[in-house]
Amino acid sequence: MLGFMGAVAIEASFQYTKSQAFCTSCHVMSGVEREWSESVHGRNPSGIEVTCADCHVAPGRAAEARAKLRAIRAELIPWLGGVRRPEQIEEKRLVLAERVWEHLRETDSAACQSCHRINPDDLELQETRARAEHLDAAKLGQTCIECHGDGVAHEKLEKPEAEGGDEWKEEDFDL
Repeated sequence: MLGFMGAVAIEASFQYTKSQAFCTSCHVMSGVEREWSESVHGRNPSGIEVTCADCHVAPGRAAEARAKLRAIRAELIPWLGGVRRPEQIEEKRLVLAERVWEHLRETDSAACQSCHRINPDDLELQETRARAEHLDAAKLGQTCIECHGDGVAHEKLEKPEAEGGDEWKEEDFDL
């Protein structure tokens, strides 16, 4: 009985910690949440609710556990002098985005493909250009992030000019 109750508690915590309310409860997420809510993933015409976890967590319990461990580490950083205010997230935004893009490349955009798949039936419904590009991407072994990397749920990012020779370094914000 104790094992069953433990399993139920673990599952409940997994479900809660992948909810949109949990993800956006961090005060530094306010600007990012606005971008998402105005994107096609935040207000899509089909009415399907796409949450932070749907894109930022690959499917499967092991991938979800790894994502939660990364998130715990990221949440400890504010206490150690990391991102505490929205303007700080803006300063580190490109570094954070590049990490997400790299993760999507490494996982063959598994989070994307849990909803969007390239299969013959879907291709028939696409416009000619999209169909051709998806077929080419499949032949080249490209993953979603190669073409849809930026601006899908957040504003497009451009690498800022370094000010005074001060380059961003990944180790400056190691999550």
